[in-house]
Order: sequence, then C-alpha cells, then structure tokens
Amino acid sequence: MKVSIKLKILAGLIVSIFLVFSVIFAITAYDVHRHSRSMAIQGIAKELVHVDNGLTLFMDEARLNTEMMAADKRTEQADQILTNYLSETPVPTNETFPGDELGRELRTFYQLILSSHKAYVDCYIGTRKGGFVIGGNDPMPAGYDPRKRPWYKDAVASPGKSIISKAYRSTNGEAMISTGKAIVHNGVEYGVAAMDISLGQITKQLAEIRMGERGHVMVIQDDGVVIANPGDKETLFKNVAELEDSAYKQFFAQDEGAVDTVLDGLDRVGVVHTSPALGWKFVGVIEKAEIMAPVYNTMTNLAIVFVISLLVICAFVWVFMDMVAVRPLKSVADMLGKIRDGKYDTRIDKTRNDEIGQIFEALNDMSGTLESNMLEITAKTEEAENKARAAEQAMQEASEARERAERARAEGMIEAGKQLETVVQEINGITEAINAKAHEISEGTNVQRERIQATATAMEEMNATVLEVARNAGDAAGQGQEAKTKAMNGADVVNQSVKAINSIQAQADQLRTNMDELETQARGIGNIMGVITDIADQTNLLALNAAIEAARAGDAGRGFAVVADEVRKLAEKTMTATKEVGDSIEAIQTAADRNVQAMEQAVSDLSTATDLSNTSGSVLQEIVDGAELSADRIQGIATAAEQQSAASEEINQSIDEINSIAAETEQAALETTQALERLAAQAEELSGMVESLRNA
Repeated sequence: MKVSIKLKILAGLIVSIFLVFSVIFAITAYDVHRHSRSMAIQGIAKELVHVDNGLTLFMDEARLNTEMMAADKRTEQADQILTNYLSETPVPTNETFPGDELGRELRTFYQLILSSHKAYVDCYIGTRKGGFVIGGNDPMPAGYDPRKRPWYKDAVASPGKSIISKAYRSTNGEAMISTGKAIVHNGVEYGVAAMDISLGQITKQLAEIRMGERGHVMVIQDDGVVIANPGDKETLFKNVAELEDSAYKQFFAQDEGAVDTVLDGLDRVGVVHTSPALGWKFVGVIEKAEIMAPVYNTMTNLAIVFVISLLVICAFVWVFMDMVAVRPLKSVADMLGKIRDGKYDTRIDKTRNDEIGQIFEALNDMSGTLESNMLEITAKTEEAENKARAAEQAMQEASEARERAERARAEGMIEAGKQLETVVQEINGITEAINAKAHEISEGTNVQRERIQATATAMEEMNATVLEVARNAGDAAGQGQEAKTKAMNGADVVNQSVKAINSIQAQADQLRTNMDELETQARGIGNIMGVITDIADQTNLLALNAAIEAARAGDAGRGFAVVADEVRKLAEKTMTATKEVGDSIEAIQTAADRNVQAMEQAVSDLSTATDLSNTSGSVLQEIVDGAELSADRIQGIATAAEQQSAASEEINQSIDEINSIAAETEQAALETTQALERLAAQAEELSGMVESLRNA
C-alpha cells in the first residue's frame, strides 16, 4: 500500500506532539492528584484536631466541675448522708431520705449544675458507706451499691486526680462515660463525686461534623472500643478485634496520618488523630472518589483541551503540507510523466524561490535541453535521409550511365570509345559528387552520433545524480537516527549532510509554526489557570466574609469561623498551587519562545551550518531532533527521486535507440562510400579500356 509523504510527516508530528502532551498530562495529573489528596488529608487532620480540642475542652470542663464537686466543704460530712439504694426494695423516687439535710443540699447543688450544662446526664456522689445522692430524676434500681461501680473504683484508685472512665452502659441502658474524683479531706477518703456524659450527645455532635459531603468522624477508645460512629451505629461498644471489617483494625493500629482502605465495600481514606489528652483516636473517614472528584474534573477538561488542540494542529499541518510540499511534488511527478511520454516542451511555472523552486528551475532547464537535443537529432536524421536519397539517385544515374555505355559499345568501338570516354568522365564526376555527399553524410552521422552519445552521457550522469540524490536521501533518513550519538563530532556529519540540510529548511519552517501553535495552547492553559486563580480569590474573599460574619455571631459562630478559616487556607493553597502551575505554563511558553527563536536562527543559518555546528551545541541538538522527524520526509523525497530516475532511464533508453538508428545510418553511409569507391575503380578500369581501344 502506497503511503504519501503528507501522511508520513503528519503521523510523525502527531506522535511527537502526542508524546509531549502525554508527558505533560501525566505529570500534571500526578501533581494535581498528589496535591489534592495531600490538601484533603491536611484539611481533615486539622478538622480532627479542632474536634479533639473541642471535646478535650468539654471533658476538661467536666473534670473541673467534678473536682469542684469533690472539693465542696459539705463533702467533709459525706458519712452523714443517709440516702442510699442498698435495699433490695425498689425506691420509687430519687428524692433524699427524710431527715437527710446534707443529701438534700447536695442534690439541689447538683441540679443547678445539670440545669446549666445541658450535655451532662447526671451528677452524683457515692460515699464509702454506700450512701448515694443523685441530681437527676431517673429511678435507681434496688440494691444499687456505688462502691461496686467502675467509676467509683477508678476514682478511688487515683485519688490525686480526676478520671474519665471507659465507656459503659448505665443502669437504664444508655451508653455514656463518667468523670469522677475521689473525695479526700485531710488524707481521709469519704467517697467519690462524679457525673455522667451521654455518648449519644457526643455522637450527635460528631454527626454534625461532615468530612466533605459524605464523610464522617468516628471515635475509638485507647482499648479499641468504638464509642462514636455516626456512619455505622452497629459498631458502638464493640472492640475493633470483634468487627469483621478490617478497616477498623487498620484505623486503631495507626497513631497519626492517613490510611487507604476499603470500608463497607467502598474505597476510603481514613485520617487518624490520637488525642494526647484523652487517648482517644479520632478517625475522619471519607470516600476516595469524593477526594478525587475535582482531580477527575480537571483531568477531563485538560484531556478535552488536548484532543481539540491535537485535532486543530493536525488539520493545520494537513493543509500546510498540502500547500507547501505535496502539490509541488505532484507537479514534479506530472512533469516527469509528460517527459516520459515524449512531451519535451512541458514546463512548470516557477513561482517559488525556495528549494522546490530550484527543483522546478532545474527540471525546466532539463526539459529545455532534452527538447533542443531531440530537435537537433530530428534535423540530423532528416538531413541523413536526404543525403541517402541523393546517393540512391546517384546510383540510379550511374546505372543508367552503365546501360548507355553498353549500348555505345554495341553501336561501334570508335563511337563507343568516345561515348565511353564521355561516360567515364561523367561517372567520375558523379562518383566524386556521390563520394563527397557520402563523406558529408558520414561526417554528419558522426556529429549526430557524438551529439547523441553526449546526450546519452548527460542523461546517464543525470540519472546517476538522481540515484545519488535518492541514495543520499535514504541514507539521510538513517543518519537522522545516528545524529544523536554523533552530535559531538557533528562537523563531519554536517559537511556530509549539507545537501540534506537544504531539504530540512522547509520542514524547519513547519516545525517553527508547530511551536507557535504549542505556545498558543500553553497560553490557553495559562488562561484556564487564571480562571482557577480568580475562583480561588473569590473563595478566599467569601471565606473572609464568612469569618467576619462568624465573628459578629460570637460564640454561636465560632465553629463556622473555624470552617471559614480552613476554607480560606484551602483557597490560599489553591492560589499557591495555581501559581505554581502558572509558573510551569510560563516556563513552557518561555521554552517554546526559545525553541522558535532557535529554529528561526537555524533556518537563516542553514547555509553556514558546517561552521556553526562546531560552536552551537544547542542548535545542533535541535537539528538532531529534527533529523528524526525529517527521516520520513527525506524518504518521501527519495521515492520521488527514484520515480524521476525511472523516467530518466526511459529517456536514456529512447536516446540509445536513436543512437542505434544513427549508427545504422552511419553504417549505410559507409557502405555507400565503399560502393562508390568500387564504382570509381570500375570507372578507372573502364577508362583504361577506353584508352586501349583508342590506341588500338
């Protein structure tokens, strides 16, 4: 299957541009993916720190309140508390026993604390004698001994500080944790003051915190028990070792940082933060698809721009190659075909001043030379034919004279002698004339043969030159690949490739145009980066406005202010990343400008490429790169040269045939001369016979 030069050049250019764009696309995709994931993880980690700080402040306040309860002076008489639930008989109310004045005062105090702290479930005190006073109204079970409860034991075990118990279920089945502080006065332990905090309240607060659109925050105790998980409430109060999903084990095994895992059949990223104060692990869980959604959108837009740019470049190169190279080569092929068919007056209108114009001029000169030689050959052939006809007529006249001589001898010896003498003289004259004509024919034929041989030699030289051009073009295609490794010794290669460089000049113009297109596309990407920067500016402005509004809202807008501040930071990071991408685009544009300038310098200085190649390493490297792209083009030129060589060979064969005809004409003239010489000899003999007859 015949593949045109245009398709070869276009294919090479498309492959080159595709590789460059693919590398840029891959680097950009990797960088955007990395930055997006990093920013998302950092944002989640900061959000978890804020959650940790909020819960830590909340629990610290609860512990301070517990310490305040334990330090109350009234607790020094804790042994005097009468209210208790040790009896197996249920007590219908949480009111203190009659006569328990201290218990009543403490209950009133605890109710004040509960009314001012809605997150607290209950406040209470348990004494070393089993007394128990509670601020809430939930009924207590019969036989309730506070000294056997975990919160009491933990507080007594650490009398010097307040404690936070492990998560547990209360007597009414509600999940909660407790803070407790041993009541110690003058080194004597009187009991424990404590309060309950519902894990349901913590879970509710965590459920309001969103990681992205569908993410959530879970909390795991330091012993591996899940105490809050808005995403799956079935896991509450279960140890990660008991859960079938291995993602929870991965989260618990991680102290800080991100974990890629699969949870509930979806690819997710879990960001873990361990609270230094509480020892709990806060895990922000978000789907990978949600993190990568902006990346995929950006990559899709870049891919669309890449495809459109590639199609535009291909269309431009297709039209440009058709105008600059393909049409002129078709004109050359058409002209050579007409010359092959014998139309030597064919000419090409020379309207170009580049190398193709030089080819047109050389072909016109060759066509003119062939036309002139063929006209001269035709004229010489006609002249030889005329002289041959004259010789034939002379032979006829000689034959007639011989017949007259025979008749004269029959009429009489004397009369015959006179007539023979006259005839001999006429024969000698005619013979001399014919001989002269034969010599002229021979000389003309020799000149004709020399001209034909000269023409054949010229055609052979031209054919050899064309073959040499084709061979050099084919060699140049292979040498283009070797040019990389021989760049340091480029002087010798450039001296051998001067003729090939003249052909590369036109392709260098095309590459310069392609570099301009690449620069235009890079500017387009820069404009897109500008739009992203504007969006980041607007986001930053909106975040600042949100922060101002949150500040006006006071404590109620504190959480929103934190979110607004994080949005502002994300916007600033987006602006920074966009600026880095913009700098990269600007670097690409600068590199493209330098490439265009270098290409223009290469185009203007191709005539002195031999000297410049020794001192211009960068330009030589560009020529080496261009040689790879030009190999296919040179191969196409070699194909055209081979077609020209075939046409020249046919012309050479025609000239050989004409040369053979001229040789035959010369041979006929030589034979005519020999026949005339024999006729002259016979005339001499006849003259001797006449002389003998006269003497007789």
